Amino acid sequence: MRKRKTSGRMNALTAMIVVLFLFLCLALAQRSKKYREAAREKARTERKQERQEAIEKKHAQRKAAEAERKRLKEEQERRIEQQIADLADEDPDVRMKALRELGRTKEDRSVEPLIAALRDEDAGVRAEVAHTLAKIGDSRAVEPLIVALEDPDERVRIVATESLADTGDLRAVEPLIVALGDESERVKLAAAVALGELGDARAVEPLLAALDYPDAYFQENILAALGKIGDSRAVEPLLLILEDKEEVRDDGIRRMAAAALGNIGDARAVKPLISALRDENVDIRRAAAESLGKLKDSKAVRFLIGAAKKEERDIRRTHLFALMQIDIMTGEKLKHKLRKEYVAIIAENYRSCIRRGEPGTERLLKEALLQHGTNEMAVDFHSCGNRDLSLAVTAWLSDKIIAGRKEYERISLPQTDTGPKWGSDL
Repeated sequence: MRKRKTSGRMNALTAMIVVLFLFLCLALAQRSKKYREAAREKARTERKQERQEAIEKKHAQRKAAEAERKRLKEEQERRIEQQIADLADEDPDVRMKALRELGRTKEDRSVEPLIAALRDEDAGVRAEVAHTLAKIGDSRAVEPLIVALEDPDERVRIVATESLADTGDLRAVEPLIVALGDESERVKLAAAVALGELGDARAVEPLLAALDYPDAYFQENILAALGKIGDSRAVEPLLLILEDKEEVRDDGIRRMAAAALGNIGDARAVKPLISALRDENVDIRRAAAESLGKLKDSKAVRFLIGAAKKEERDIRRTHLFALMQIDIMTGEKLKHKLRKEYVAIIAENYRSCIRRGEPGTERLLKEALLQHGTNEMAVDFHSCGNRDLSLAVTAWLSDKIIAGRKEYERISLPQTDTGPKWGSDL
């Protein structure tokens, strides 16, 4: 009986201990939960505070940057105002320094003060003014620069001539034609070059007439200008110069005539240029080959091939390049050394060949890849849109890897839109 009472008391005590333990566990759990919630709330508050501080910092930085930009702009404004004011300074060196700074900043509001400065008493300053106006490129400067073509100082007239060419304004054409008759050879020369840059057909007849001036360098620049203008009225006079049956023309002049004929692009020049491939002067032969390439007349192919066989390597490359311009497939007619050099030229100009997209040229392009391929070339072939060229890249890479070139194992061939596309020039 006594044992039963003792056992009951033990059970009750155990139960009380268990209950107390559970109560303590629950209390600890609730307290831990409160701590965790407090910690999370503290972390949230800290993150919110950090975000706010970051926003405020960014705002402050933006505000500081805006203030700095405003300060720099105001400083630049003051500097430009000072430079414009310096144009009236008594010291020509100060005026020159101001002009150079205004040319660098290219401020539109400086145009009118600069136009006024074209009447400066110092010729060097007037020349620098003309140069600065050309840099700014404002159309308001054209008429004052035309007036400057009559400046008593040669330097000013030269710079005015060059500056008018830089503007590209066709109002300058007639005054520049007049400048071809300037008493200064340097002004004449500058006018010829400027007329070529402007490219207006009104200058053709005056330029042809100016060829009578007895200076070889001047005549060469006249011919270059006629080539840039590209008017067919110049073809017959240029052919007469090229053929030079009376042998009175300098070889440099004949070379420029050959080059100009290629730029004009008239078919009448093909036969005389073919004849010029046999000229005694190497520079004339080179110019003739270059021009035949530009004319792209198939009648020149066999003559270029024949001439290439007789030329030294440097000149021969010019002939081969001309053949590529006329017809890429010409390479299939070449053998041995000529074909090898032709394929090298194809490799150097593979982008233009891809853009031309001429059927059948894939074989030559693949040959160029195998012999002269680069990683960049492989990527362009892979992305150009021609299946044969894309497959050729795989073969090229395999050959490199088989040959033990481990670096080629890591080459990736991404599809890119930036490279040449097959037939995009058609």
